[in-house]
Amino acid sequence: MERWGINQLDGRRIERYDPDTIVPNPARRRLDRALHLAMHREGLILRELALLPADHRRREQLKQDLASSRAEQRRLEALRPDTPRRAALRDTELADRLVRHLTEYKTVLDTVRIVAANIETELAARLAAHLPKPREAKKLLANLFAAPGRVTVSDQAIHVTLAPAATARERSAIAALLRTVNRDRLSLPDDVSRRRLTFALHS
Repeated sequence: MERWGINQLDGRRIERYDPDTIVPNPARRRLDRALHLAMHREGLILRELALLPADHRRREQLKQDLASSRAEQRRLEALRPDTPRRAALRDTELADRLVRHLTEYKTVLDTVRIVAANIETELAARLAAHLPKPREAKKLLANLFAAPGRVTVSDQAIHVTLAPAATARERSAIAALLRTVNRDRLSLPDDVSRRRLTFALHS
């Protein structure tokens, strides 16, 4: 929960940060976000005003909204000089709350995250080669990771049959990806029999 905001079944330990640690100021981040939204709102109002006829009944209300948006921007801009981008932890709302994993534990978790990210990138690159829109590869890959399926275990192999939600063209691309993965002749790390791990699409 401390690191990713998700539940994890492990027994990790944590330690608190030094109060003098300089961290990004969450108050400044919220301030900049609010200012960005106010500027975006101003742009939308100006666009609507530019498209409306000069005698349209909505123009007066839009002008009031525009004045309100600009007033809000001035208020937020005035707060920025007193709200630094970075601050000592003790001076932020995270004081006595911000924690971190022990160094050895954090190293293991970060290594797993990096390896997983690299694997996902490689699989997406393989999948993209078979898609008419390569930039959709990661989204389709996410569907494949979440797909239901069936595992069949024999003395020689472990067969995984997947049933992803996909169009006919996407299924063709996934099938091609799985063929390349099967050529890697994978096996589970703890499988002393080194049974081959194979993947296929549910027909």
